Amino acid sequence: MTSLQIAEITGKTHSNVMRDIRNILEQLEDRRQFSFELSSRPQPMPNGGSKEVSCYILTKKDCLLLASGYDANLRAKIINRWEELEENKRELSRKDLALMVLQAEEEKERLALEVQKKEEEKQAIIEETKPAVVFTECVKNASTNILVRDLAKLITQNGYTIGEYRLYDWLVENKYLIRHKRWSRSKNKYLFDYTPTQRAAEMKLFFVTENAIMQGGNPTFIKHTCCVTGKGQVYFLNKFKSLAAV
Repeated sequence: MTSLQIAEITGKTHSNVMRDIRNILEQLEDRRQFSFELSSRPQPMPNGGSKEVSCYILTKKDCLLLASGYDANLRAKIINRWEELEENKRELSRKDLALMVLQAEEEKERLALEVQKKEEEKQAIIEETKPAVVFTECVKNASTNILVRDLAKLITQNGYTIGEYRLYDWLVENKYLIRHKRWSRSKNKYLFDYTPTQRAAEMKLFFVTENAIMQGGNPTFIKHTCCVTGKGQVYFLNKFKSLAAV
């Protein structure tokens, strides 16, 4: 809260609240555990317009220290206001979480429809690219979208030995994927997420799903899972076919 809000809640003049705060600051031997940040806020003028007024921004701890010098009624008003603010914050968090869950369900339904469409599109892509594709038959029986590690196995089975991590490095170096590094507190190490480059997205080589990762009941980050489309499987199998021939 600001000192302006405290003045409004308690019925004290703002100048008196500012004086009370300055008195506290003068008495404190160690201010490091408190904030009492000096700032300013626009305030409306009687004749219209507004002007900047100096005020303090107080944390909950700051407010409780200030309230300790007031009578019981004023203390109760400040404490009740903090409870209202915290409940409002909790309610917003609940609404945000409910919205994320709803969006996740909608995304799941959308992906289910996408998978159904992609199966038909994959067959059309295979037929369309047949004249220029050597490895079309290899992907006819594959699932519509596969993980990069499965693509590495498919490439290895067809003459070019490569593992999942080396394939990721190759895709990043050749500007098909963008690598994003994030810190995992649960695993105590850095992990990587991947998203397609603009070129790869326009070529429709990858399909990306997003999942909200929850910790302690709260959303913490969005995890991306990058899958290779049917068109991408054909494309990269032929790309590595040419590399194996060199």
